[in-house]
Amino acid sequence: MIEVAGQWPAEGWFSLLGFWGDSVATKVDKSWLGKIRHPKKRAFLLAFAYSAWTVIEAAKLADIDRNSHYHWLLTDPDYREAFEKAQELRAERLEDLAFQRAADIEKPSDTLVIFLLKGAKPHKYKERVAQEITGKDGGPLVVVLGAG
Repeated sequence: MIEVAGQWPAEGWFSLLGFWGDSVATKVDKSWLGKIRHPKKRAFLLAFAYSAWTVIEAAKLADIDRNSHYHWLLTDPDYREAFEKAQELRAERLEDLAFQRAADIEKPSDTLVIFLLKGAKPHKYKERVAQEITGKDGGPLVVVLGAG
């Protein structure tokens, strides 16, 4: 399943994991692919950014061996840069999913709400830990330097 001359694979490719709608393939931003012209590289990057959660899933969607991806990371700086952008896009997709699940009417996730609040407003919701160090029986701390 690769993009050839701007044509996308079968409809529903991006909704394979049930996250994106079927029409997203025509709406995705591809400008971040930059200098990447190799169709299998493009297919992998787009699959990773917009559909798959793992390298293995993206490789299957792009019809490549996952080792090709790792080879390209080592040998093609443009590909490495594009993959970093694909990772950012996947993280945004994951964040969108977390927001959706946190606010799900039938089965909301309090845990996701907590994590999202900690990320959005760390000054207000961060973990606060106070630790006090004392010596024996609550007395002053004694520091002994050197052996002797």
